[in-house]
Amino acid sequence: MRKKIMVVDDDTLLREMLVDILESEGYETAAAENGNAGIELYKTFSPEIIVTDIRMPGKNGFEMVQYIREDSPEEIPVVFISGWFKADVDYSEAGINPLMYNLDAPWTYFLQKPFRVHQLIEVIDLIEIP
Repeated sequence: MRKKIMVVDDDTLLREMLVDILESEGYETAAAENGNAGIELYKTFSPEIIVTDIRMPGKNGFEMVQYIREDSPEEIPVVFISGWFKADVDYSEAGINPLMYNLDAPWTYFLQKPFRVHQLIEVIDLIEIP
């Protein structure tokens, strides 16, 4: 069975590249350019996995996932990808505090940009869809 993956990233080139790669790996994909568009796409696409950037205009990735997880009865797996997500970064300067979001859910992963495509595929392959 093909996993349905929603890709959300404000970087057009990266977003399109991820969609192309995931589709070439046999996944069904849909993409959005920010968290607000991601919420709307989620309602119509019903993905089984979300791959999202964190820092985006409008709703950031954390806000989008929090909204989706509050609205959905199931815990949707999420792979956060970001170039600035590091253990020693003070996110308050970016206006984002990861601790204020409900990220203690199962199937929450973080990949730091730049990452290798095989790393993303390995994480996605780990996720079991009921």
